[in-house]
Formats: sequence, structure tokens, C-alpha cells
Amino acid sequence: MESFKDQSKWIRHDLWVETSFDSDDDGKMDRMHVSVTRPSQTKNGLKLPVVYETSPYYAGTAGDLMDYFGM
Repeated sequence: MESFKDQSKWIRHDLWVETSFDSDDDGKMDRMHVSVTRPSQTKNGLKLPVVYETSPYYAGTAGDLMDYFGM
């Protein structure tokens, strides 16, 4: 849509979301980074579907690789 083309007007958020697991056993639920990008028209109540993608390759959750590969 023409009104969405100007990316300089898009709203961007970097958020941290609490998960339902504790992968490092520190007694606290883990947090994961989430990047949100949305058209500015959503400030005025525009409702849009969500396109959600997740991958361990975006930021990674692995610790020191030497632990896994004996380097």
C-alpha cells in the first residue's frame, strides 16, 4: 500500500519478553529479545495481522562454543 511505503515513518521497538523456561538454572525465567516494526498508522488504531518469525540464528542462545566442541 502506498501509505506504508515510507519506512522512515515506521515505528520500531526493541523489547524483552519473559519466557516460560529457565535455561541457565538461575531461578529466573529467561528473557528473549523481540524486534517489533509496525506502520505509524497503528498509533491511530489501525489493526493489522502479525507476521512472526523466530530463529536461534537471529541472536543465538548458545553459551561458549568451547563447551560443545572441545576447542
